[in-house]
Amino acid sequence: MMPRLTNSAAVLKHARRRWRRRYWLGVTVSVVLLAVAASNASGRAEATADYTPSTAGYTYGVGAYAWVAEPSGTVLDISGAVATWNGWIGSTRLFAGSTSGCGSSISCIVFANDGTTVTINGTSCAVPQATSGAWATAYIEAGGYKNITCGIGTTTYPLFVVALDDERTFNATQKLHIVRHEMAHGMRLWDENHTCWTSGATYYPLLNNGTFGTCASYPNNTVATTGEINKAKSLNGW
Repeated sequence: MMPRLTNSAAVLKHARRRWRRRYWLGVTVSVVLLAVAASNASGRAEATADYTPSTAGYTYGVGAYAWVAEPSGTVLDISGAVATWNGWIGSTRLFAGSTSGCGSSISCIVFANDGTTVTINGTSCAVPQATSGAWATAYIEAGGYKNITCGIGTTTYPLFVVALDDERTFNATQKLHIVRHEMAHGMRLWDENHTCWTSGATYYPLLNNGTFGTCASYPNNTVATTGEINKAKSLNGW
């Protein structure tokens, strides 16, 4: 306990010392609390940024391996997207350029302009229109499980046909999002409303197609998250 001071000057001096101690103590506590709050906020952001896709899309996926092709040509960079997805997966599961064996010995993801007719593994296939308002729509034929009829897709080797709205003009970023995102549908990944976020100059997640109101950065979200990649690997036995 402090001794009682009776001299007025001494009392004033003591009061000033007490005020300084309380002031600096308050500043120190405030700084510590702010640091803790910032640390907690950062931890929450890191913990909630990535996610595991909650739903699979189609019942069937490409499985072990798949051709990715554009037999009639589109404005999309198929080869680049194949290389990117193989890099994300960590193994070569996708091959660009052919439709040979589609439905009989290998699964296929075929990109084509909507409303056209393409030849897939020697079979003529009419490509439906992209869904109204959509840039592109992925269709599937896997035996009786289908929303397109080409006559070659089976449950063992499904056929995916991505109909691109060729009446639109796309910039480079839009093209990148479309081809990577639609390929993911062939892997049984579907559209997700998970909120978009950035890490440096990279935008995530790939599966948000901008229709949920949760992705202000769309279509810059052109990169698959670790959760999305792992889900694709799990669903297709990779």
